[in-house]
Amino acid sequence: MRKAVITGSTKGIGFALARELLTRGHSVAVTGRTQAAVDDAVERLRPAATGEAAMHGFTVDVTDAAQVEKLWSAAVDALGGVDLWINNAGVANATRPIVETSAPPMRSGRGGNHALCPG
Repeated sequence: MRKAVITGSTKGIGFALARELLTRGHSVAVTGRTQAAVDDAVERLRPAATGEAAMHGFTVDVTDAAQVEKLWSAAVDALGGVDLWINNAGVANATRPIVETSAPPMRSGRGGNHALCPG
């Protein structure tokens, strides 16, 4: 059984990833920007958990490094460690090619679609 954190997992691809991991017996921490969205996702995902899979929800703004560090600590405490971190949170509202986009607009949507698998 793995222990995963998925940012931006209250809807869309992140929600589907969380559901799939839960159905395979993995523990998951879902995240979103509002407590209401997190609570709703946890309620809808909980029935998908099989075996010893645990389900936790946290609010976080991934553009705030301090909140992301706090999420890491909370997830480690809740799950007993983290094996997989999927940065799914982000907003893509670019109006020009990515190579023509400066750093500040990129930071506002940072964190999207990267996975970290600690060794």
